[in-house]
Parts: sequence; structure tokens; C-alpha cells
Amino acid sequence: MSVRLILPPAYKCVEPVVFLGGPVRETYNWRGSAIERITRAAPGLYVVSPQWPECPGQDESRLWETHYMNWIGAERSRGAFLFYFSRPNEGYNLSTYAKRSIEELEYIGVLHELSNARLIVGVEDGFPKKDIVSSILSRYQDIDIQTSLEDICSKAVKNIRING
Repeated sequence: MSVRLILPPAYKCVEPVVFLGGPVRETYNWRGSAIERITRAAPGLYVVSPQWPECPGQDESRLWETHYMNWIGAERSRGAFLFYFSRPNEGYNLSTYAKRSIEELEYIGVLHELSNARLIVGVEDGFPKKDIVSSILSRYQDIDIQTSLEDICSKAVKNIRING
């Protein structure tokens, strides 16, 4: 079974697709586990993972991620956003940890509201900014917060199969 993974800086517009959003730095490699689970459950899905092999300039990174967020968030897209807010490593910086991921969640929330973009969110025990994520998601009655990576991966695959 091959992994249909899209990593930066590649640009591919393929479907069905899952975008992995959430902290990249100062945390463990939760994305690797998510990719394995999704690939095992649905080998035909593409997975977009914004975990850069080498750290690019911030502008390049934002352009790449925004491209996929807009494309997957389009009204007729056969894709979903999977956001997982993992616990940080010891010694993390509270002011910067997951800051960009939270900003992206707010943006995807707007896409969800405007074009019904599929959004699945998980918050792991030990994530220090759960109240911020909960506050953002309180605007959307149809999005509940999962607690395990396994649950959100399963829900993303099921959501795309049902609605794809």
C-alpha cells in the first residue's frame, strides 16, 4: 500500500484529500501516525502535510498552505481538514506554541461557514490552549472536539467517503 502524500513544496490538485493542520514544532511527530492511520483506512486518499523537510521562509510556507486551504475549502472540494492540537514537548514556548495553527483553524472555520468545508478537530489531553480552540469552535454547532488522533483520522476518512 503506497502513501499518497503531498509534502511541500509540491503543488498537486488531486482528490479526495485530507489536509493535516496542527502544531509542527515543539511537539512529537503526530502527523506520521495520522498518515499511517489514514493510509491504512483509505489507501486512495491523498494526504497534504505541511511539515516542511527544510524550514523555508515564512512567506513561502504560508503561500503553500494557503493554496491548499483555499483549494480544499472550495465548495465542491472532495476534501477535509483534520486539525489535531497535540501536547507540546517539555520546555515549549507558550506564547508561540500552536499560534499559527490556531490562526489557520480560525480561517478554516470561516471556509466551513461559507462553503461547508469539512472540518474535523482533535485536542489532545495536555494541549495548553484548549480554551482558545473551544472558543473558536463554539461558533459552529456541527463541529465537536475529539480527543484522540485515532478518532479524528477515522472521522475524516468516514466524512470524505460519505460526502465525497
